[in-house]
Amino acid sequence: MACIVPNILSLTQHLKTLKENSEKYKIEKCPTCGQCRLWHHGARYRKSDRENDAQSTLNPVPILRLYCPMCHRTCSVLPECIPPHRWYLWAMQCAAILLVFSGESIHKVSQKIIPSRWTIRRWVLRLLDQFNIHALHLKTTWSWLGYQTDLREFWLTLVDKIPFSTAMLVLNNHDVVVP
Repeated sequence: MACIVPNILSLTQHLKTLKENSEKYKIEKCPTCGQCRLWHHGARYRKSDRENDAQSTLNPVPILRLYCPMCHRTCSVLPECIPPHRWYLWAMQCAAILLVFSGESIHKVSQKIIPSRWTIRRWVLRLLDQFNIHALHLKTTWSWLGYQTDLREFWLTLVDKIPFSTAMLVLNNHDVVVP
């Protein structure tokens, strides 16, 4: 499970929060051993801004690291907008999925936005494959999703009311693999 800080929905908000209120990224206990008192342990950098050109890019984006003196492990703390182990932000994945579920072909969607059609196809197939698990956990959090049994309608209804990244944060907090 990744350590994710909620309510940071853009890279600019992430950079501003790091500068003005880096304590927001402090987590209560070590995700490995459960002990308290993690230390700040520098940062690593990710190229998360894949939308802007070279002149206006926000890359490299710093990701804070924490160190546990008890188990001698480090962990990274991500803002909500950056998915763990992904190249593209949740907003990009959401845009692609919305276009596909609105009836556009994966090929046409790949011509409109940056990811390739293979990447978009993989995202859609993961949502299809994990739909029952995702729906179960998200419906326990938001009861208004209980009436949605169709994959397409489920995701369209969800992203109409809440950010896609918030839904992925809930799944991450329930130890469910995110799409």
